[in-house]
Amino acid sequence: LKTKKRTFNSALDIGTGSGNLALAIALQKLSTKITAIDKSKAAIQIATKNFLKHKAQNINCYQADFFNINFNKKYDLVVSNPPYVSLNEYKKLSKTVKNFEPKSSLTDGSSGYTFYHKICEMIPNILNPQGLLLIEIGLEKHKMNIEKIFQKYSFQWHKDLQQNNRIIEIQT
Repeated sequence: LKTKKRTFNSALDIGTGSGNLALAIALQKLSTKITAIDKSKAAIQIATKNFLKHKAQNINCYQADFFNINFNKKYDLVVSNPPYVSLNEYKKLSKTVKNFEPKSSLTDGSSGYTFYHKICEMIPNILNPQGLLLIEIGLEKHKMNIEKIFQKYSFQWHKDLQQNNRIIEIQT
């Protein structure tokens, strides 16, 4: 985002967890108003501590279940690092991952695509015209399925440091 030299009036972080994405947006001054949501009370407490520690005063943090929330506003920027590990993949994850992340932050308990389908369905309700949506995906092998989910939108991919497609960018 920083390389695009674009700032946003409002941003939404879906499934904020410890608040990394919302905090990065705040510290890089990419948005003036940031909303961070997570269904986990523990995650909200951790995120709030992180926001206070880094003096990020433009982030509002709420406990909310993305699948059961009615948004009363739209955002210029929406970001998410959703649970993308399928239940079968989760069973095979090493304990070094499982022991340090809550299960609900890693897997949707199903195919690994539940959040992507819901986010796609919610785009008209949460993203302003000319808005930008950035979502992390798990593995390169999931790229084609993610493209099918978002096929009605214009998108492009961003690579991680290992040159794997890792972020899908959707513009409305």
